[in-house]
Amino acid sequence: MISCETNPTPTPTAIVPTPTSVPPTATPTADWKLVWSDEFDGPDGSPVDTTKWSFNTGAGGWGNGELQYYTGRTDNAYIREGALVIKAQREDYRRSRYTSARQR
Repeated sequence: MISCETNPTPTPTAIVPTPTSVPPTATPTADWKLVWSDEFDGPDGSPVDTTKWSFNTGAGGWGNGELQYYTGRTDNAYIREGALVIKAQREDYRRSRYTSARQR
């Protein structure tokens, strides 16, 4: 005996998020405490404040095959108009074809 049975297409079920009691906010509240900041208020073209930032320098991929050489030069990391600029450049530098900056 052969039987043919059809299965109806299942109806998708909507997943509704459960609201939290306090919505997240980006507005500072009285219990917030500033623990670190950098306003990048140096003159345009100046280096970053090395009391707040350090550089990872070198090449070799950093675990994911990156092609650039990370430098600590102001060619690759500097302040402009109150912001940190990290600039990748195509250039031959210490056996790499690109440079950039990696900071922490």
